[in-house]
Amino acid sequence: MDRTLGIFSLSALVLVVATAAMLTSTAGQQATTGPDGAAYVAKSFILNEPTFKFDGMMDTLRVNVTGTYPDPGMYEVTGDFTCAHGGYGDRNGMMVTEALTPHDCRIIVQEGKVTSAVMDGTYDMVAQKIIV
Repeated sequence: MDRTLGIFSLSALVLVVATAAMLTSTAGQQATTGPDGAAYVAKSFILNEPTFKFDGMMDTLRVNVTGTYPDPGMYEVTGDFTCAHGGYGDRNGMMVTEALTPHDCRIIVQEGKVTSAVMDGTYDMVAQKIIV
């Protein structure tokens, strides 16, 4: 009887651990696939981009999936937010204008990764440089 109870307990524990692992794996996949996943990836990208990190105002950030492409898993996402100063990138140690500055972004997410990101039509957010 004790041996049967032990085997049953061990089997139940293995089942719980396996189920938890599957749920964690599935949640990670959903976070980067489909339109909602693309929006999540784009928002995370903006939050970690130096312009936003320098002085972006969290309560102004909006992200929307605005289009899909014929390629599977490819989405266009737009985002907009306001910064407390003018300029792009990490502006620590630089002179900056004291003006609320709105920014809009066009981000391409493919297969859960940002492949292109342009702010205000003039700043490459991936390369961190002005587009000539």
